[in-house]
Amino acid sequence: MLPYVATASPSYPFDMMEKVKKGLRTTGPAYMHVLSVCPTGWRCPTDLSVRLGRLAVETGVFPLYEVENGAYKMSFEVNRAEAGPGLSEAPGPLPPPELRPDQANPGAGGPGISRSC
Repeated sequence: MLPYVATASPSYPFDMMEKVKKGLRTTGPAYMHVLSVCPTGWRCPTDLSVRLGRLAVETGVFPLYEVENGAYKMSFEVNRAEAGPGLSEAPGPLPPPELRPDQANPGAGGPGISRSC
């Protein structure tokens, strides 16, 4: 068993830096799985990369957590109190926010981020 395992995203830089420090201090092997938005590969503007990384975490697509010596701990909990009416009581991750009409994906017939990316 690995003594330290974590997920991280550069969209949450302080969380990622702390996890790197913990991994380096760990005796034995450590593993970090990092979601890094690649504007070239994902074909999105560079100014959206932090937003897309945060959306992945906030919607539960890429949860941030650590496992230290077998003890599992979530690093990011969605603040449902700030989620708005109807979402603060719902269980699980937040749904993606409504996208502006100028981000509509005409090819898919609905809202999407692909027109901006």
